Amino acid sequence: QQPNNNMYGQQQQPNNMYGQQQQYGQQQYGGNNLTYGQRIELHHIHTRSQRLHSHQINLKSGSYQQQVTCWEGHDLGDAWVIKPAHGVPLNSKQGQPVLYGDIVVLEHFNTRKNLHSHIMQSEVTKQQEVTCFGDNGIGDGNDNWRI
Repeated sequence: QQPNNNMYGQQQQPNNMYGQQQQYGQQQYGGNNLTYGQRIELHHIHTRSQRLHSHQINLKSGSYQQQVTCWEGHDLGDAWVIKPAHGVPLNSKQGQPVLYGDIVVLEHFNTRKNLHSHIMQSEVTKQQEVTCFGDNGIGDGNDNWRI
């Protein structure tokens, strides 16, 4: 499946993202082995069994955008594609290494929506919502995350 390369919009301050990289189905730790266009999973550092996950179910309050959770299961709902910052076409960076400090977009593999955060408060945690947003990989600057 080819990711959508048509991403346009105003650059905003990125969210900060911390996690360990796991290529889907094969662990790879250490070194600089992340590349743009690669499919990855993100694991919670302390539990290691919890993966960042999304599916085609929307929140029932707040933004009503697509849910993002952590869970212990394992399926393609855990897969994310690393793309360059909002507004930078994927084909300009495809296959290049992702470096510490880079600003990236994580597109959910199954739904093609981007990992997204905004000021809206989560009903559960009372912190900022983290959702999936956009259509076919097109979103906005709130989809930017710093490695």
